[in-house]
Amino acid sequence: MLEKQCPLCASKVRNLVEVFQSSEIVTLYKTIHGLDVSEDFVGAPVIRLYRCPVCDLSFFSPPVAGSAAFYEALQQFPWYYMDAKEEFAFAANHVSSGDTLLEVGCGRGAFGQRLTCKEYVGLEFNPKAVQEAVAQGLHVRRQSVEEHAAERPGHYDVACSFQVLEHVTAPRPFLEALHACVKPGGLLLLSVPSEDSYLSMIVNEVLNMPPHHLTLWSDDSLRRLPGLFGMSLVELRHEKLQPYHTRMFCKALLVETLRSVEAKAKRKMLDISPEYMRLEAAAAGLAQHMAGVLDRYPVRPDGHTVIAVYRKN
Repeated sequence: MLEKQCPLCASKVRNLVEVFQSSEIVTLYKTIHGLDVSEDFVGAPVIRLYRCPVCDLSFFSPPVAGSAAFYEALQQFPWYYMDAKEEFAFAANHVSSGDTLLEVGCGRGAFGQRLTCKEYVGLEFNPKAVQEAVAQGLHVRRQSVEEHAAERPGHYDVACSFQVLEHVTAPRPFLEALHACVKPGGLLLLSVPSEDSYLSMIVNEVLNMPPHHLTLWSDDSLRRLPGLFGMSLVELRHEKLQPYHTRMFCKALLVETLRSVEAKAKRKMLDISPEYMRLEAAAAGLAQHMAGVLDRYPVRPDGHTVIAVYRKN
C-alpha cells in the first residue's frame, strides 16, 4: 500500500480513504459549474484521499491546487465572496478597538470593512480582489503569510484566516507563519468547512475536492493543532445552517436516508454510477419541500463551517 506523509504533522499515513479518477473530477466541474479544470490535473491522472491517524487531517494526494484562472472564474459567482457571514460576526466579537489585526486571504475585504480596530492588514493574491479592497480604503498586500511573518514577527494582537486553510498545499508552514505573526497572548482565528457537518455527506461536491479543497478538517484535527504549535484552544464553534444551504442539507440527508433504507454500499465522495444518480433524483424533489419546512423553524442544525479560536502561548 502506498505510504504518504501527512502535510500537517508529518506522520506516515497508510489510511487510504478513496481513489478518484481525475477525468471524473474534471467532468463534474464542467457539468456542475461550467469550469474547465483539465489543465490543473495534467500529470495527475489519479487523486487519492488519505486520513492521518495521528492528527486526523484528511488530505488529497497529489495536492493539485487551482490556478489563478480557476479562482478568477470562481470569483464571478455571486456566492463565492459573500459580504455577510456568521463567522465574520463571531470573529468580530474577539477584536477590540485597540487591536492590530492580520487577515490572510482577505478577498475583497468584507471582514475588514466591518472592523474598527487600531490597525488592519489584509493579505490576498487575487489581483482583482486586492484592487476592490484597496478601493474600499483597506490596507491589503499581495504577499504570502510566510513573507509577512518574516517582516512583522509577533506584531499582531489577532491573526485570522477564513475559508483559506483548506486551499493551502502545505498547511504546516502556513500555520507556522500565521502563528509567528501573533504576539504572545494574542489570538488566532481559523474557519474551515467542517468534516463533521453535513458537508461530508454530500456526494459529488467537487468544490470540496481538488483543485479547490486540498485538505478536509474535522473537529479533532482542529483540537489537535495546539499540540503541534505553541497555543491553546479557546473555543470551537459551529455556525448554524445558513438559509442558502438548507436545500443542500436536506438533499444530502435524504440521499443518506435512502441509501440506508436500501442497504446500499458505503458512501463515496464521488459517485457517477446510475444507481447513485437514481438516489439523487429521488431525493432532489423532496429536498425542496423539506427545506421549506425546515426554514419555518427557529431551531437550526449545525451548518457548513467551524470556527476555531486559539491563544498563542
